Amino acid sequence: MQYKSFWKYGNNSSLKKNISFGQGDSLLKSSYIEIFNGLEIFIHNYEISNFNYPIKMSKNVIRIDYSYNEIVEFGKSKNKKLYLFPGILKFDKRIMDQNNYSFRKGHYQGITILVKKDIKDPFLKQFFGEGKLFGSFNQSEDYFFLKSDFIKNFFDSLLIPDISDSLLFLRLKAIELLLYLSSERATKDIISKQKISIEKIGILRDIQIYLDNNLDRKISLTFLSNNFHISESKLEYLFKDTYGITIHDYFLIQKIDYACQMLKNTNNKITDIANEVGYENASKFSAVFKNRKLLTPREYRYLNKIIN
Repeated sequence: MQYKSFWKYGNNSSLKKNISFGQGDSLLKSSYIEIFNGLEIFIHNYEISNFNYPIKMSKNVIRIDYSYNEIVEFGKSKNKKLYLFPGILKFDKRIMDQNNYSFRKGHYQGITILVKKDIKDPFLKQFFGEGKLFGSFNQSEDYFFLKSDFIKNFFDSLLIPDISDSLLFLRLKAIELLLYLSSERATKDIISKQKISIEKIGILRDIQIYLDNNLDRKISLTFLSNNFHISESKLEYLFKDTYGITIHDYFLIQKIDYACQMLKNTNNKITDIANEVGYENASKFSAVFKNRKLLTPREYRYLNKIIN
């Protein structure tokens, strides 16, 4: 795939290759994988607060962005700030992206997929023929957002460590996503750019910050309602409507994600890690962890040591 000059390819011969983009304070180093001729996936996982550098795409390239953990502010439309929320896919047809990106948490974990609309890869032609992809999205908007259970489940599946490094697995997942995005079903999952109001953003960001900073606690919906001066029903609706998951599920995901980082990067006892994410009982923590990751904490730590 042809990119402008600021895409500097690394020489890593493994499945994942290195890439640098931007310059100066906005220089980032990431990894990418060429799934098919004309389709690449970029893995973002780094400490960052702001990214101020124009991004140029080649003609006929679609850019797909998905955030796992971060509310990303990426510009303005009609004097209103625009945000990419976790669990929401951004489908972008623009050649030049001059937006300034800001990341509230200072740590971004996400995926970017670049794909040419003109199919060149012979394997993909078996599924899509000689035509162009994304026929359902031939509309005037340069970019738009989609939210659905399919999207969340799709990107969550890319986080499974023992299979996400398989090229065959990634090819099958890429075809699955392209079939979805080329279907009428996807057009029904488009959500309004202006759906998320500034007032709503403020409340949700404050609550998200509070939850992220108190992973060792048990926090109820009633507690959040009383402390952030919003009714339980409204808070529950706004959060689910924005993120696609309940507050309880969001808090649990953050706890498990933090536990995963501790299991991978430290030798702390599992009992201590359980306490750090609000579980006094290590057995209860292990059961919840296995329900989310399909592995016990001990198995997860062992598997990551083998892989890395």
